[in-house]
Amino acid sequence: MPENERVTHDIVVVGASAGGVQALVALVSTLPADLDATVFVALHVPSYAPSVLPTILSRRGALLATHAEDGEPVERGRIYVAPPDWHLLLAEGRMQLERGPKENGHRPAIDALFRSAAAAYGPRVVGVVLSGALGDGSLGLREIKARGGLAMVQDPGEALYSSMPRTAIDAVRPDLVAPAAELGRLLGEVVRTPVPTQRDLEEAMHEVEMEEVEGGASGAAQNGQPSSFGCPDCGGVLWSENEQAARAFRCRVGHAIHGRATPCWRRWASGSRRRCGSRCARSRSGRIC
Repeated sequence: MPENERVTHDIVVVGASAGGVQALVALVSTLPADLDATVFVALHVPSYAPSVLPTILSRRGALLATHAEDGEPVERGRIYVAPPDWHLLLAEGRMQLERGPKENGHRPAIDALFRSAAAAYGPRVVGVVLSGALGDGSLGLREIKARGGLAMVQDPGEALYSSMPRTAIDAVRPDLVAPAAELGRLLGEVVRTPVPTQRDLEEAMHEVEMEEVEGGASGAAQNGQPSSFGCPDCGGVLWSENEQAARAFRCRVGHAIHGRATPCWRRWASGSRRRCGSRCARSRSGRIC
């Protein structure tokens, strides 16, 4: 890209889970038809059933929504949705679909999309976290902010499930917290604003290993410290990545889990008050839940 060409926030990544369809409909219904950006969506959906989300979004908004395809080039003014049981990852100018390890128990995972967008597009990215349970997306949103991008979060008071927006707000200072429809209206303006210069970003930028971006296994030494918790997907040891505001764990296979997605937290979030009998990953003392 020529140095004198104006670079804007033209990559929008959106993550949602429980209650997310309603939030996505509200957001896309207010996006302008001439949106000068590309929107990518990761919604937690069952792996065993087809998704009609692109049809829903196309009918309720002015932009065409389709499922992303592996190797497909990025086109502005479009919405690309992660297909069921595939991680949607971004590379420069194109999309990738990967069957990497699940993160926070999900594939597609929001963190995987957000991290890959941050690595490929840096300050051009706008990350949006909508309604959902637990905390997927919060760590990816931190990567976006660290590389100079913008962070937007649905108002937890409006979200049908406020845990994911609240966790994102705790993990990173968002540039905007607003109802979903208002986020859509403001995105039409935000995507036209120029990104910070490289000089502005020098202190904020940091390197991200490709193994982490792709969510795959690695033979390299595991980052962080081994915990006393087992991976809910494969049974391997979970290593703490020691995030302060949004604690995260990852096993050697590559499965990732947010502190709020551990078994004891899932029981609490589902309304169960039964003890899970495992060590609580949210407790620094490692108490038995």
